[in-house]
Amino acid sequence: MAVCICLPLGVCGVVLGVYGDSRGWWEHRGFLTNLTSSLTSVMFGIPTALLLLSALSNAQAEALQRQQVRRRARRAFEAFQRVLLAGFTATDLPQLRTLKANVDRIRQEMEALSQPPRPGQDLRTVIEQLEPWLCSLRNLEESYEVALGEMLVKRDHLETQDFQLSLWLREVQVHWEALEQDLRPQALDTGQGWLSPADSAAMKHTARAWTRTGFEERLRLDTSDIDVDNSIDVDRLISRITASMQDRHGWFHSLQLYLDALDELLLLYR
Repeated sequence: MAVCICLPLGVCGVVLGVYGDSRGWWEHRGFLTNLTSSLTSVMFGIPTALLLLSALSNAQAEALQRQQVRRRARRAFEAFQRVLLAGFTATDLPQLRTLKANVDRIRQEMEALSQPPRPGQDLRTVIEQLEPWLCSLRNLEESYEVALGEMLVKRDHLETQDFQLSLWLREVQVHWEALEQDLRPQALDTGQGWLSPADSAAMKHTARAWTRTGFEERLRLDTSDIDVDNSIDVDRLISRITASMQDRHGWFHSLQLYLDALDELLLLYR
């Protein structure tokens, strides 16, 4: 409002001053001349000062908002890290990565074994391939159980702390969704960094795999409860084992995405 009023008055003052000079109005009127020129200068000076002050005020407000978002982001990331680590024996992310690497190595060895017998093949061929495959899996399954036990919070501790695996998985997912839905828009609005759209989409798509608890279930490799002469029983056994291994793969892939995303965000907002 002040700018709209002062600038036209300033222009009028300039026009009046120039026109007065041409007519000789200001001769022998020193005080009036100074007063008119001063008022004209003020009419231009006030809008300029207001514009500069407004720009400075906006810049300070934006800087303050960015600082507030960064502080909030750091607190939110630290809270998410605590929630994520609550289900593991590790006390920090580097230690968790080390434990995970040991489990991944064993899990990848299991996946690298010769392909399981394919359901639908000749039953005699399937049975000949089945037992060697199961024997190799049994040896690695023991190592997987030990490594996973070292990585996850102990069972007795889970029970005494009223900890449920499914609730913890859901809590981690809810915390991440809150970061994406609440904090991410604020960060982008204030010019802060965030995950790339592709990484954010990958995190969203991996939610289903993360909430599955099959990764900690022991593989059922015993054939005593099936009829090996029944192709349907054998096919079901093979399908069940491969589905469980796929669940493990999906869950650990999800964990890797969480760790990578958290590392990147902590680096951006350190």
